[in-house]
Amino acid sequence: MLLSLSESDRSLLRQLQRTESAKHDYVKITTLLMLDRGKSPDEVADTLGIDHTTVYHYAQRFGQVGLKSYLGQGYQGWWGKLDSRQLAALHHQVQQQFYTSSAAIATWIGTTCGVEYHAQGLVRLLHRLGFAYKKTTLVAPKADAERQAAFLAQMQPLLQALPAEEVLYFADAVHPQHNTRPSYGWTLVGQPRPVACDSSRFRLNINAVVNAHDPVEVIARQDERIDSTSTIALLEAVLAANPTKTRIHVVCDSATYYVSKQVAQWLADKPITLHPLPPYSPNLNLIERLWKYLRRVVIDSIYYPTLADFRGAVMGFLDNLQAHRLPLQRLMTLRFALVNPSV
Repeated sequence: MLLSLSESDRSLLRQLQRTESAKHDYVKITTLLMLDRGKSPDEVADTLGIDHTTVYHYAQRFGQVGLKSYLGQGYQGWWGKLDSRQLAALHHQVQQQFYTSSAAIATWIGTTCGVEYHAQGLVRLLHRLGFAYKKTTLVAPKADAERQAAFLAQMQPLLQALPAEEVLYFADAVHPQHNTRPSYGWTLVGQPRPVACDSSRFRLNINAVVNAHDPVEVIARQDERIDSTSTIALLEAVLAANPTKTRIHVVCDSATYYVSKQVAQWLADKPITLHPLPPYSPNLNLIERLWKYLRRVVIDSIYYPTLADFRGAVMGFLDNLQAHRLPLQRLMTLRFALVNPSV
């Protein structure tokens, strides 16, 4: 059975196929796409678990009424007001321009296409085009993707085939604030879920390293301030924890306390090599994922009445990472996403 789709129909059906959750409509869409690719009715029927006469019926129906009527009234949000050219323009516009509301997109459609959409009705159309309403991802606009790629290439031997007599750590300081952070969670519809908070501005100053190949091996210090002296104390602890290693590699950013003359002088006769990250590259620092996990499980939406309670919870977490081994192993894999070079 020969069935040939136009390029616009084929493109839109593929988008519908990726977003359709209803089995019946998914089968109707996929039947046309498979026939368009030259599959026989029996192959289509066997793959989709339907009778081969149903395949013939779908193909005949499409040939008689066209795609709009074939899909039916359930796709009026997709087909009812915009043609394929306008849909393509809308898809491109939402990709290129960041919109925080469907009302703003409806205004663009009205101005550009002369078609009115209610903001709520437009949501379904956007979902079918493959868009979702979600948080943005923060990136450093000054980051250099080429330098990041070069750094990862340089580090690959240590990440993938580190000699047994060496060890690799990622280092960073974090400054969690003694205050409650709101977060997402399951609550009754229409009912608020209040969480106590206070106005404390006190921050803990923690400097730490995490073993690249064992995410629960963390060496951390909490000091009044993070400076050259406290950094040397941290590196001394790292040295003491690895008495048999011939070389200790530490990936870190270029914060003053890592690159100071005092630290450089201390390192001169030590088996420790610092590997500075490219500027604006927290995405390449494995320990940043640990800090994100710390905030989620220890700080977000949890109230600590006193600073001592807060300090005890944070440091207790770092002292008992073995209890979090499985989620940390999933989170802290040695895969790194480069910053988007187009930003």
